[in-house]
Amino acid sequence: MPDEQTAAESAAQEWSAELVLYVSPGSRLSVKARRSLETVLSGYDPEVVRLEVRDVTQDALRAEADRVVFTPTLLVRGPAEATAWVVGDLADPDIVVNLLRLGGVEPSE
Repeated sequence: MPDEQTAAESAAQEWSAELVLYVSPGSRLSVKARRSLETVLSGYDPEVVRLEVRDVTQDALRAEADRVVFTPTLLVRGPAEATAWVVGDLADPDIVVNLLRLGGVEPSE
């Protein structure tokens, strides 16, 4: 039936923003980026913003498909299939906050 959605399509529509952080094992910058990102996302509803952390040594094909060359790299995907890439330790929280705002996602506080 054309009106029926697959489970994957329904799950994808639940999120307003999907974040994927690519990291390298043992990298201090990757650890810092993850901590910084988790701090920023603590102010957002987890039902609206989804975070997935991927190790490039374990997910090399996905990293290549996502055009990731350096770590740490954050991909921010919005509901309109728009994607932004941020490379670095994410020390400036305003970068993530502003990207989420561009996608229509505001902090839950």
